[in-house]
Amino acid sequence: MSNPMEPLKSIQVILRQVVF
Repeated sequence: MSNPMEPLKSIQVILRQVVF
């Protein structure tokens, strides 16, 4: 866990799929 923004990007990708 050196990049705290790594999981954030994954969440954003999932959110985009859910929104669309």
